[in-house]
Amino acid sequence: MPGVREPTSAGPDPYLALWMLSRPIDPATLPRRRIVVRFDLTDGSRPDRYGQPPGFDDDGIVIVDTAWLVRWYSGTVSLAAAQRAGGNTVAAPPWLVREPAGWGRLSPFADVLPARRATATAGG
Repeated sequence: MPGVREPTSAGPDPYLALWMLSRPIDPATLPRRRIVVRFDLTDGSRPDRYGQPPGFDDDGIVIVDTAWLVRWYSGTVSLAAAQRAGGNTVAAPPWLVREPAGWGRLSPFADVLPARRATATAGG
């Protein structure tokens, strides 16, 4: 499809990435009724805060740049692989460190190949 692009490290939208990250998480699967995870963006994105603090202490903090956030959400890289590569840091108690890793591929499109790759694969 003309105009369709893969996410790149040049100019991903941090607001959209954070919003999309929160959408597919089913609260019923979480180990506690309320969990507050703060995402600190390290790439100088502005504004550096989206929304208002919820009025509760942070249970954990994910330190990441927007490009790594998009890679994780889109299924290009796992949270553990991003951590090993230095793409993010999770500062939280052990039960919470395990939680985002279990979310895995959050995007419903993570397994969909871009059109040019799908065509090349199908054509041999």
